[in-house]
Amino acid sequence: MKDIKILFLFACLLLITKTIIAQEDFFNKHANLPPVDLCKVPVTAYEKGRILIKVKPEIYELLPAEIMTVAENEFVATGIKSIDELNKSFNVHTFTPRIEGIHYPDFNKNEFMKEYGSWGFHLWIELKCDLKTDIIQAVQSFQALEEIQLAEPVYKKKRNGTIDPDKLTKAITQPNEKSDWIPNDPLYIEQWNMDIIDMPLAWNIEKGRNNVIVAIIDEGIKYNHPDIASNMWSGIGWNFVDNNSTIYPDAYTTHMAGIVAAVSNNSIGVAGIGGGSGSGNGVQLMSLQIFHGEDYGSFFYAVLYARDHGAAILLNNWSYEDPDVYNDEDIDVISAFNSNTFIGGGGDVLAGGISVFGSGIENSSANYYPACYFRVLSVAATDDEDVKAYYSNYGDWVDISAPGGSPYSFIKSTILNNNYGISYGSGMASAHATGAAALFISLMSRYGIMLTGYEVRDILIDNVDDHYPQNPNYIGELGSGRLNAYKALSDFPNYLPANIVLDSINTTGTYTASQSVIMNPGFTTGSSTFVAEVYGSSKGNSVKIFFHDTIIREFQIETDYSTVYPDLWQGNDSSGKKVEPGEYLYEISKEGVRVETGNIIIE
Repeated sequence: MKDIKILFLFACLLLITKTIIAQEDFFNKHANLPPVDLCKVPVTAYEKGRILIKVKPEIYELLPAEIMTVAENEFVATGIKSIDELNKSFNVHTFTPRIEGIHYPDFNKNEFMKEYGSWGFHLWIELKCDLKTDIIQAVQSFQALEEIQLAEPVYKKKRNGTIDPDKLTKAITQPNEKSDWIPNDPLYIEQWNMDIIDMPLAWNIEKGRNNVIVAIIDEGIKYNHPDIASNMWSGIGWNFVDNNSTIYPDAYTTHMAGIVAAVSNNSIGVAGIGGGSGSGNGVQLMSLQIFHGEDYGSFFYAVLYARDHGAAILLNNWSYEDPDVYNDEDIDVISAFNSNTFIGGGGDVLAGGISVFGSGIENSSANYYPACYFRVLSVAATDDEDVKAYYSNYGDWVDISAPGGSPYSFIKSTILNNNYGISYGSGMASAHATGAAALFISLMSRYGIMLTGYEVRDILIDNVDDHYPQNPNYIGELGSGRLNAYKALSDFPNYLPANIVLDSINTTGTYTASQSVIMNPGFTTGSSTFVAEVYGSSKGNSVKIFFHDTIIREFQIETDYSTVYPDLWQGNDSSGKKVEPGEYLYEISKEGVRVETGNIIIE
């Protein structure tokens, strides 16, 4: 018995060594991930009867370019002797090249090969075999073939979080009183999560744009919900469980969607972070369904669909069921989507997409993938007092924290039956980070600025509130801090070209960019030194100039300008002294109500 154990451990060692060698080029392409130790993977961690293999390019050219299926008591014959011998040994009855399994209508095989060939996506093949097959033994045997680059089990995925169906509330119709930019959605008063990340201030800068697409990869969104429909992507999405266009709505997924982009300021329900100003002009939501009940479909295909249809961000609410396991295929496609090469995601607004994952709900520091993969934005959950939510995973791999809620601080959002409900979980936290990222990208797009996904990710991580005083037992394990959307958006001027500044938000809630509000050290810009372009009646309006939250100048407008305020401020403080170069904030009020804010950059 002892000899058998020694032989088994030796076999595992050989397998791990071979895996490291075989994966060297692959990992150099996108990450130095530790190889999965198959000797430690429990049988409950992977699917029965399914194997993934990645063949070498020269072998792929010799394989049939079609899905092959035979009776379960037979085996698939590919024409490659070594592979067919194992197909026979392990009763492989279905052979599906990944590229042949893509079913969405506008898929173009030639474009796929052109764009993804360098990543080897076409080399992946799924094998289905007898349910009694020893999957680990089969994987080891395929991995040992010279023709195979990689072989792995299909690891089980699970959704993170649930919703309490008994916690429902109807929308009311009376709007809240406005102060600052507060949307008139009647349930906004219950959205503590928006205040804690400073959304009223963030919305003064940006409210969302419909050229930014967020793909939610989970169950289906209630796409015709009256508080979501106007912000749905025109193509709705795709069901990768049944491989058709029928989306089955789910309450929890719809709850996440509402946090990201419920239509704001439309006098019903709740407000979304990127929900726009009330006319369906917010961030667009794409529903990519990979879960339906106990069944799930291909995450790999969903990411390809998102990229091919212009998504900038992937919002994910799933993990593998066990820690320390992952499918290379999934990691590979995430890396490709995030890449700032020509095949990366981001649509027309970002050079390389952003993949967002909640940290998980096991209250564990174990390595749950894909959240702990360093190229995703990993989000831990906190409650209304900035304390780590009791369920939230944590670890030095977490990037940032965000409101996820708890049994004592539920989050209100959209659910099924055109209704609104409360919930909490990892999905809520990742939805907040996704919404803030989408808002920042919206702001970028107004000025024609295109950063990489990694740059936007870092901007969120670098502009946070310190929540470690509330979490002394988790120092360094809840990311850089708790998300603050306003701080992130306020960092935007640092990424503008020298000839563009933020100068105003006009009365329609959109920006006007102008070179003439940049002041050099002499405080001249040619023929004009005006501060902002503001529309509407102006006589009697008051103007305040701030620096680091301190008012340095305050005055009233004595002339009625019907279109533009010229020559309002020429860079002097209340004593008449020229101010130092830097970034200043102006605020214009009409009859005591703030109507305009903007930034002035003095160089």
